[in-house]
Amino acid sequence: SVLTCAILALAPCAALHGAPAPLLRPRRTRPQISMLTPAAASLTSSVIGGLMIAGSAGVKIPQISRIVRSQSVYGLAPTAFYAESAVYSAQCAYHLRSGFPFATWGENLALLLQNTVCIVLLRRFGEGGRTVGRAVADVAFFLLLLLALAAWPPSVLPALALVNAPLIITANLAQILQNRRNRSTGELSALTVLLRWLGAVVRVGTTLWQLKGDRAVLLNHTLGVLCTSTLLAQLWWYGRTEPS
Repeated sequence: SVLTCAILALAPCAALHGAPAPLLRPRRTRPQISMLTPAAASLTSSVIGGLMIAGSAGVKIPQISRIVRSQSVYGLAPTAFYAESAVYSAQCAYHLRSGFPFATWGENLALLLQNTVCIVLLRRFGEGGRTVGRAVADVAFFLLLLLALAAWPPSVLPALALVNAPLIITANLAQILQNRRNRSTGELSALTVLLRWLGAVVRVGTTLWQLKGDRAVLLNHTLGVLCTSTLLAQLWWYGRTEPS
């Protein structure tokens, strides 16, 4: 639920508020050996970041299109979408406050906006159907959550990255279990899942390269690769027996 995602996103940060800086300070990273000149490395990083942001603008479009076309959200786990939005909000806030280049995290903002559309559609075509007010409340909630996380005290900033791990697991596990219960992936878009997997793989590489292997961020993207790999395996497995 929305409340559950809010608690998961904010509780660890609140618990760490005022914690000594050494406890939260990341370990020193080993020197990076690069085959590229600084200028070439900077240009390559910018190109990769730009491609990621441009590509992210369409990641959720196949999912949105599939829901609108079928006017059904069968097989989609609402918890997955709420938790994903919490992840994107925390990612935006953490990278922004950490001073990381927009090219290293900009896709999270695009994904947050698209995921919000998915949540509105879940309300529209889900059980009941008369949920315009709730959809507006959902949008307002995630906007306020993003603003709250962006204003979080610097002393607990690393918690924004660390809290993403349980949220990522929650989001993907909810959909994985839903697929298993239904013995079907329902209206889950294979193309969207594939694009998410590709994005996570690329971000593992850019985290090692551009962010000097930030461990919390690297953990989040690695979890993303593992979870989306599981979803892709389910799409293939259950797709074998579903009517074409």
